[in-house]
Amino acid sequence: MNTLTIDQTLFTGNPITEEGIYLWKNSSGIEMIEVYRVPAKKEYGLSWDSYLAVKGHRGRSVEHLVGQFMKVEFK
Repeated sequence: MNTLTIDQTLFTGNPITEEGIYLWKNSSGIEMIEVYRVPAKKEYGLSWDSYLAVKGHRGRSVEHLVGQFMKVEFK
């Protein structure tokens, strides 16, 4: 089995601005998260803007995540 070693200095505190897979470094450790866009919605006279959410976290907005991030891409 191959091992991937990640330099933790590559994590950045910049906010997530696009969909994709990220490593999220927080106070509990490092977690892989998938970020997707929730479309804007209007119903019952109320409207919500589109936002980026974390899959598996009940649609929680990425704006509520505290920590550092690194985008992951697979070939």
